[in-house]
Amino acid sequence: MIFIGAGNFLVGISAFVMNIFLSHSLQSGSYKDAGFIVQGWEILRDMTNLLFIFALIYTAFNLVLGTGGSDTKNTVPNNV
Repeated sequence: MIFIGAGNFLVGISAFVMNIFLSHSLQSGSYKDAGFIVQGWEILRDMTNLLFIFALIYTAFNLVLGTGGSDTKNTVPNNV
C-alpha cells in the first residue's frame, strides 16, 4: 500500500506542475507582446516557402528533361 500512496503522490505533483505550465502557456498575455515570435514565424514561413519552390523547380526540370525516371510524376503530389 505504501507504493500506491507514493505513486499517487508523485502523479499528483506531476499533474500540479503540468497544470501550472499549461495554464501559463495557454494564456496569450505571456507571449502576446513578444516580437521574437512574429519574427521567428516570418523567417520560418519564408524559408519553408523557398524550400517548397525549389523542390517544385527541381521536379519541373526532371520532368522536362526526363532525368527523374518514372517516380518524378509522383513527386509533386507527395510534396503538396
